[in-house]
Amino acid sequence: MHSSYTRPVLFLALFAGALCAQPNITSVVNSANPASGLAPGAMADVLGDHLPASVSTDPQNPSATVGGIPVTTIVSHDTGKWVIVIPWAASQGKSTVQVGFSNAFSIDLKQYAPALFGSGGIVSAQGFANGVVQGAGYPLSASTPARLGDLLVLNATGLGPAMESEYWDTVDLPTVTIGGVPLLVVNAYWTSQKADCLGSACIPGMYQVMVGLPVSLQVRDQPIFLSIGGLSSQTLTVPVNNLPILNGVVNAASFDPKAPLVPGALASVFGTTFGVADQLNGFPSTDFNGVSVSFNGAKAPLLAVVASKGQINLQVPTDLPEGGPATVKVTTPDGSSTDLTVQMASAAPGVFFLKRRNAAAQFANTVWIPMPDDLAQEYGMAGNCRASNPAITTLCGEPAHPQDFIQIYATGLGKAALDGDPAKGILAAGVTAPANGALYKTLSLPTVTVGGQNALVSFSGIAPGFAGLYQINIQIPDSAPAGDYVPIVVTMPNGSKDDTTTIAIRKP
Repeated sequence: MHSSYTRPVLFLALFAGALCAQPNITSVVNSANPASGLAPGAMADVLGDHLPASVSTDPQNPSATVGGIPVTTIVSHDTGKWVIVIPWAASQGKSTVQVGFSNAFSIDLKQYAPALFGSGGIVSAQGFANGVVQGAGYPLSASTPARLGDLLVLNATGLGPAMESEYWDTVDLPTVTIGGVPLLVVNAYWTSQKADCLGSACIPGMYQVMVGLPVSLQVRDQPIFLSIGGLSSQTLTVPVNNLPILNGVVNAASFDPKAPLVPGALASVFGTTFGVADQLNGFPSTDFNGVSVSFNGAKAPLLAVVASKGQINLQVPTDLPEGGPATVKVTTPDGSSTDLTVQMASAAPGVFFLKRRNAAAQFANTVWIPMPDDLAQEYGMAGNCRASNPAITTLCGEPAHPQDFIQIYATGLGKAALDGDPAKGILAAGVTAPANGALYKTLSLPTVTVGGQNALVSFSGIAPGFAGLYQINIQIPDSAPAGDYVPIVVTMPNGSKDDTTTIAIRKP
C-alpha cells in the first residue's frame, strides 16, 4: 500500500538535489570576441550551469576569483553566464577562474587580447561632431552612419595595462586602421566606472579608444580593426555617411563665423564628404567632379574643391539679397546636404592675411610686401627692399614707411560697377575684372585706419584680372605709429569692419 505522501516526498528530494547542484563552468571567453583570448583588465564571459545567483565583491569573501585574485568588477550575472573584468593583478600565463564553489576552469592570460565590441558586424562606437566629446553624440548604426571628420569613440577590451589616474590611460596606445588607412588615435583609456564612459553602450571595465575619422576617406562601409602589442582585433564594419555634410560657410579672408556673407564675395565652405577627388582650378565653372554649391537654388562659381580637407572655395552669387537669410546646399554625385541658413549683408569686409595675421598687401606697383624683417626671413624672401632694390617682380619684404602707398587685398566690400557707376553695370559673379583699362569700383568706399590714424583711400574695387578679390589702395599716414604689428581696420559705411590684421611700419 502506497503512502499518500510518496509523491511530495519524491518531489522534495528532487528539488533539494537541484538546490545542491554544483556550479559548473564550461567556458571563459573574451566578451567582445571569443577568438581574441584573455588578458588582465579584459572583460570576460564566464559560461556554465548552475552559476550562483548572488554576488559578492568582498575581497574576504569573493564570488569570483582569477588565479586566486578576487574579481571586484562583475558586470552582470545569472545562473548561465557571468560577465567579469579580469583583475589587473592576475598573472599572465596559465591561470584558473572560479565562481562560487564551481570547478576551477583553466585559462591562459596574455598581456593583450584586443577585441572590438560590435553588433551585427558593425563596430560599437559613438560619434561626436568636430571632435568635441562634450555634449550629445550619436550611436553608430546602419541608420546613423559615421560622419567624415567626426571623432569616433570605439568600445574595446583587452588593451593591456592602464595607468591609475583620473582617466586610466592605457600604457601603450593602440593603432586603428579603417579602410586600409591608419587613423589618428587621440587617446585610449580603461573605464573604471560608468561615469567614465562615453555613449550608452559603454559599461565599467570597458576600454574606449578615441579616433579621428578623416574627411578624405572613400565613402562606403569601411572595415575597421585595432592592433596593440603585435596582436590585432577582429575586423568589423563602420558604416559611413555618403551624403555631404555642411558645417559652415564663412568669409574666405577673415574666416569669421559670425560675419554675414556678401554677394560677389569669396567664401569658404566647410564640411565633409565633398566627393573623393580634389579639383583646384576650373573657375568659373559651377560644377567640379559633380560637386556644386547653391545659394537660394543658384549655383556658385567654384574656385577649388578640396575634398581631402573638407573645404570648398567659391564666389557668392551677386544676385542674392543684400540682407536677411539665404540657404546654402552642397550637392555631390551621391546626393545633397541639408540646407544651411546664412545671413547676408551688403558689405562685410575681410582682409586676407599671411602668417601672424600680417595683412596681405603690396607696395604699389611691386610684389614687395610690407611685413616685419623676421617674417620675411621666415618666408625665405629677400629683405631690405629699398636698400637692395631688387626687381619690382621679385618677392621682397620689409616694413612700410609713412607716406608709402600700399595695396590691401580683401573680399566682402560689396557690389562693384564699372567706374563705380551702377548704371554702367554690376560685375557679375564668375566674371573677372579687366586686367588693364576699365576699373570696377565698389559702390561704397571703405574707411581705413592704420594704428588708429585715418589713411587716404584712393581706390576700392575688384583687383584687375580677378573675380571676388578686392583691392584697397591707401597711403600710410604720417601719424601712423611704428611697430611690427600695427593694426589695420577696414570699415564699410554700413558699420561692418575687419580689425584682425596688422602691418609693419618703420619710421625712416
